[in-house]
Amino acid sequence: MPVSIEKTFRFDAGHRALGFNDRKEETLHGHTWHLRVIIETGGDLGAQKTLFDTNALSRVIKPIIEQLDHSFIIWSEDPLYERLAEICRLGNIADRLYRVDFNPTAEGIVEYLFKTVNERLSGHAVALSRAELDATPTIRASYWK
Repeated sequence: MPVSIEKTFRFDAGHRALGFNDRKEETLHGHTWHLRVIIETGGDLGAQKTLFDTNALSRVIKPIIEQLDHSFIIWSEDPLYERLAEICRLGNIADRLYRVDFNPTAEGIVEYLFKTVNERLSGHAVALSRAELDATPTIRASYWK
């Protein structure tokens, strides 16, 4: 019988996504993001009746969330990147600019988070089955293998 465990993490971060017809996405804006990670198994639970310790899951994921929280996620190819980086350096907040190598759409961010978390779980004998990222109460992006 399949069994799953889910845990949700929250962080606040700004971004801007390029390539949309609606300029709204290209403005500098932010969200309160909710990341839901799902681990599942097709096997039976062990004697402790647990799939994976959620405290251990938090220890893996919280450092990632802490880097993102109150940051501005920006694509390295964004035409504003250099200017924003300079402004952040002048304001002594350069560490809050979170540079990524992809367009930081909700879909791009959830793919990045899935791969990053899954990589860090590799030594724990479990893997993510799915990650879901809510940007707003009505927008959710998902990534799974």
